[in-house]
Amino acid sequence: CHCFRSDGLEAFRMDRIISLFDENGETFDVREFLHLKADPTKARTGGGSYRSVIRDGLRVLIAIARADGHLDAEEVDMILDYARAEGARKGVPENKAALDELRRYIERLQPSGSVVTSCIDRLASGDKETQDNFLAYLGKVVRADGVIDSSEAQLESLIARRLEVSA
Repeated sequence: CHCFRSDGLEAFRMDRIISLFDENGETFDVREFLHLKADPTKARTGGGSYRSVIRDGLRVLIAIARADGHLDAEEVDMILDYARAEGARKGVPENKAALDELRRYIERLQPSGSVVTSCIDRLASGDKETQDNFLAYLGKVVRADGVIDSSEAQLESLIARRLEVSA
């Protein structure tokens, strides 16, 4: 759809659309038009408090964990450890319910290459402490399942070099 904030085409999560109208200015009830059950202005899923402050690192770690073709429970646990550590560092109080939702989000997310590239670029322009913490967990996620797949190792090396170049 067209986004008036960015003045371009954007993809939107249906449960977060607040107002909807067509090219003639006719407005529609969002819940009815999109067949939603929840109020779009109140919808929050996937451990939102954690996701909002660690979005980029989270997406990259999920992508690297999936690089070998599957996501192991040990990798998910390590990504959750990253969420706890980086979240605490950024002032997010530990919340079991949010972490449970975040686990489900991690298990279903499959970030695209372009999303991962954008996330790495933002991490590269971020502060040194965030980068160092991310790199420490990057290594832990790659090794979490006890098997270092060549695709994971190659991605780890590329990401580490990218972040070191920016430092």
